[in-house]
Amino acid sequence: MYSLIAIILGTLTFAFLLVHFIAYWLVGKTIKQDVAEKLHSTASITVSSKPWLSFAPKENPLKAGMIFHPGGYVDPDAYTHLLSATAEQGILCVAIPGRFRIPILNRFAAAKVMAEHPSIEHWFIAGHSIGGVVCNLFLYGRNTPAIKGMILLGSFCIDRFSLADRQLATLSIYGTEDRLAHKFTRFEKNLPSPYQSMVIKGGNHGQFGSYTHHLHDNPALISREQQQDLTITAVTEFIASVLEQEH
Repeated sequence: MYSLIAIILGTLTFAFLLVHFIAYWLVGKTIKQDVAEKLHSTASITVSSKPWLSFAPKENPLKAGMIFHPGGYVDPDAYTHLLSATAEQGILCVAIPGRFRIPILNRFAAAKVMAEHPSIEHWFIAGHSIGGVVCNLFLYGRNTPAIKGMILLGSFCIDRFSLADRQLATLSIYGTEDRLAHKFTRFEKNLPSPYQSMVIKGGNHGQFGSYTHHLHDNPALISREQQQDLTITAVTEFIASVLEQEH
């Protein structure tokens, strides 16, 4: 009997590790030629890869920062365009890699980032796909007065950890071609308030980042560049609006 249980558990463990191994190597590989140019420091931004991928503006008069959680099996540098463009607006941007490329395994790292940057007074927490759920889990039941806003890209807050009773400026962005689009409207009730939603016509789930493939996604009807440009505009305008109210 015990040997049968051991065989079953061993088989399930092997299957899990096999799926993880395949996903680790085949899903979410950053398209390096799309982001390489912006992964180097410039006259206005210092780019660093340790301990996290960060884009630090040489001047940050707003004393603001954005913490970003990537999607599952996606490396942080896939979101270089968004992070770099936001940093150009004077916002420190830090992308947290998931352990074994699984964001939820590093769900408390945002606290470490904030502790590492005591001069930053206003924080935004953002995430793509499962990275957005990580934001949800981090905020749930936690007193975080320094966090002034949440940004979700193709993501949502789940029922069990609803933030509906919380006051926190929130921006939710998703594409019409995202196969999970029905979930974003279904779980909209769990978002903090005030919140605003932006639907990108023709956008899908994977094009928020520059990576090779996203499982179970629909083809986009617009280019990756178009979707990311629309996202950058929405995110930077949202952050500017929230900070204006803070000041």
